[in-house]
Amino acid sequence: MTRNYPELRESVRERVLPNGLRVCYIPKDGFSKTFAILATDFGSVDASFTFEGQRFDTPAGVAHFLEHKMFEDEDGNALQKFARTGASPNAFTSHTMTAYHFSCTERFEENLEILLKFVFTPYFTEGNVAKERGIIGQEIRMVEDTPSWQVYCGLFRALYREHPVRVSIPGSEESIARITPELLYTCHRAFYSPKNMALVVCGTADFEQVCRMAEQLSPADAPEIGERHYGTRRNAVSEPTVTQFMQVSRPQFLVGFKDKPVQPGESRLKRMLTGELAVRLLCGDNSPLYTALYEKQLIGRDFDTDYAIIPDGAAAVLGGESRDPEAVREAILAEAAGDPVAIHGYTSAPGAPDVRKTLADNLNRRFGTDYTGDSLYLTAGAAAALMCAFRALACEGDEFVVFAPFFPEYKMFIESGAGAKCVLVPPSIEDFQIDFDAFAERVSEHTKAVVINSPNNPSGAVYSEQTIVRLADFLREKEKEYGHPIYLISDEPYREIVYDNVTVPFVPNYYDDTVVCYSYSKSLSLPGERIGYVLVPPKAAESADLYAAVCGAGRALGYVCAPSLFQRVAARCADLTSDIGVYKTNRDLLYNGLTEMGYTCVKPEGAFYLFPRTLEADDRAFCERAKKYDLLLVPGADFGAPGHMRISYCVKTETVKKALPLFKKLAEEYKIR
Repeated sequence: MTRNYPELRESVRERVLPNGLRVCYIPKDGFSKTFAILATDFGSVDASFTFEGQRFDTPAGVAHFLEHKMFEDEDGNALQKFARTGASPNAFTSHTMTAYHFSCTERFEENLEILLKFVFTPYFTEGNVAKERGIIGQEIRMVEDTPSWQVYCGLFRALYREHPVRVSIPGSEESIARITPELLYTCHRAFYSPKNMALVVCGTADFEQVCRMAEQLSPADAPEIGERHYGTRRNAVSEPTVTQFMQVSRPQFLVGFKDKPVQPGESRLKRMLTGELAVRLLCGDNSPLYTALYEKQLIGRDFDTDYAIIPDGAAAVLGGESRDPEAVREAILAEAAGDPVAIHGYTSAPGAPDVRKTLADNLNRRFGTDYTGDSLYLTAGAAAALMCAFRALACEGDEFVVFAPFFPEYKMFIESGAGAKCVLVPPSIEDFQIDFDAFAERVSEHTKAVVINSPNNPSGAVYSEQTIVRLADFLREKEKEYGHPIYLISDEPYREIVYDNVTVPFVPNYYDDTVVCYSYSKSLSLPGERIGYVLVPPKAAESADLYAAVCGAGRALGYVCAPSLFQRVAARCADLTSDIGVYKTNRDLLYNGLTEMGYTCVKPEGAFYLFPRTLEADDRAFCERAKKYDLLLVPGADFGAPGHMRISYCVKTETVKKALPLFKKLAEEYKIR
């Protein structure tokens, strides 16, 4: 069977062999290195089991001990065999599995044969087991002196009263002294059955040959897997606190939340993802609580979160170093115990009053304004804010003026959503500031509003203070000439994302009849978590009626209220932004690289887009040609600026570095060097 994942550009071939061994192959054409891993569903927690009608309660550390001993066979040591082929082998034991793996650049089939033979052909004697006890004993003494490991083990002792996860993976020197060759053979028969194992290969290999070798070198008859025993399940934790004293420069701690086990029929992957999401929302490095604790110097950059699934159990885990672990614990517990109705229930349609007040206070502090919460209507992002503003303002025959390059949805929002006319002003491609001559030709007595987007998507341009002042003066003159307000809708989802100490003018301070549409999705780098607002300043013409119309538009559009949880997140994060240093690094790499190749581009001062000119007049044809180099570009014509292309650089820096040679190849097609 082949599974295709086009979004990831990945495929996986799978097959279950007659003996039950599952084989998976992930092709990586063109890669020089191939990786193989052979794993068994047997970890340190599987210490008690019933096999072939007999109950076994094995000493702690037997799975780890077995992993160590498997590399030795009658005709030598598998590690030495791998060394002769130039492969890089290793193995590990966790609470839930044991795995053996290697990577190589050549002689793959020879290495795969070594792996399969030593894993499926155990060789234990009294002598080599006794020798291994000494080696593992040293490892145990080392981990017993490792504070982070002791904290980890202590957490599970606190969470579970009987579950074997309480016990350290390698066991103790006392427990491994009771491990015998006979016990190791029993565990191998019970859990190294092909039915209980999987082989995964990633790289360049012949899948059919991998399956043939796996079938030939694994046992034809697979015994039934042993039944495991994990003790009596209890919902309560064993101990609220476990403390151990060691030599450390700063105290280390972990806080754990015991969760119910994965249920029969429940998706393990879904549980893992939702568990990880929940613990990150609680105190991940983008959460308000993390920021508060970090600013108080109660946690550092080493603080981390995790969600662990074990047989018959699960737990969320948070921790790191702290000068006051108890204070961190109390803060985490208080955050986790928040009122679920306040967090997840309905708010008023404009948004929770305390949240709106917090956001208004933030604006007042930053921009010297005097807003109240009643100036804000919270929305599910800037798109919803724009729709509410357009619908609130539009009447029959009204026109909304938009400057190119513009966000393509403007036209749809204005014409299909609000029933008004969208009037486009062509771009000033030298700097992407406003072409006032072209603008003046398109303003008329039917103009209800003008839409600006600064920092701009797609150009990254930031309207200068000079541009905003001139725009405000022009609109005030036209208001007098036509005898009615002309509103300025400032679409500002990228307001916080600027570089090189550029200042984004706060438009209501320059023009009274301004409506601001904002989103936290970009500033906090959470584009899928939709939260924003419409700001109707009190100084705007007919502001009370306009605010009521915004509320009415939201209701007509079916917006009950903005997501209540992320209203709270916005309030807690109002003074924060994500780390835009990565964006700046990417911008500089991309801009400098492309201009050195001969591309023409206005250097963006904000947002995370580059908007160079295409190397031919037909920007759609150019972007289509770029696809053969795996460059996904958006034609400038979509933004009202033909002859350009939008490149998004909100990606990993490594992606930008890999893309530059591809842009160079594309330029060479046009004889640009």
